[in-house]
Formats: sequence, C-alpha cells, structure tokens
Amino acid sequence: EHYIRLIKEKTAIRDVFVLTDDYRLFEQLQTLAPDIHWYTLCSPDEKGYVNSAFTQTTKELKQKQMARFLCSIQLLMDASVFIGSITTGPSLFLLKKFYPEINPADCLLKDFPQASVLPIPGRGRVATEFMQGNLKL
Repeated sequence: EHYIRLIKEKTAIRDVFVLTDDYRLFEQLQTLAPDIHWYTLCSPDEKGYVNSAFTQTTKELKQKQMARFLCSIQLLMDASVFIGSITTGPSLFLLKKFYPEINPADCLLKDFPQASVLPIPGRGRVATEFMQGNLKL
C-alpha cells in the first residue's frame, strides 16, 4: 500500500512496471489498486528468488531468467519515474544511478547519499525505522 500511495502522490502515470521475483506481490498490487495498469516480466510460478535453486537450474533457464532481469532493469532505466527501496540490490543500483531525480520508498531523499553506502543490515535498519516513522540518521 505504501508504494501505491507513493505512485499516486508522485505522478499521474497509471502504467506501472514492477520488478519483482514474487508474482504474489504483483497480484496483490493489482488487487489493491485496480485503477493502475500493472506490468511485470515475473512469471506466475515465481515465488521469490532462492540462490540455491537458481544455481541448480539449466544453463538455458539461467540465461532466460537473466535476460528477463536485464530487460526489467532496462525498462526501469527508461522510465519517467522510479520509486524504489534502498534494501534491494537492483533498486539501490537504479536509485544511485538517477540520484537526485529519484523517489526512495524507504528513506528521505536528503538521507539517501548516507543510507545508500551502508551495508545491507544498516540499510534495512534505516528502511525499517523510516517505515515506522522513526528515522534517526
């Protein structure tokens, strides 16, 4: 719901591409905001990324999944608006690339430079505190 609110606050755009590895999240977005046209390259059978499962897949499937991931990144790089989390690698990459023309979902824009260089647990703490309304950087 937080992302939906941010989308509606930051832009009038109603065609939204979602980079996710869990199709259930995509379905939840469609249910929560049917007025937005949601798009993803995630397949309905994907329920989250598990590295041990990925390493056991065939070369062809790995190539297909990586191509889909890179296409998703390219779509987001070409987007007119990007809203992302400081806690995930792909999102952090895009937030850094387009700073300061970004919309972090889980930290203040003014705090992004400091938060973006923290190790994963530190970024997680910042995001959690921000989402709870108690950001202390």
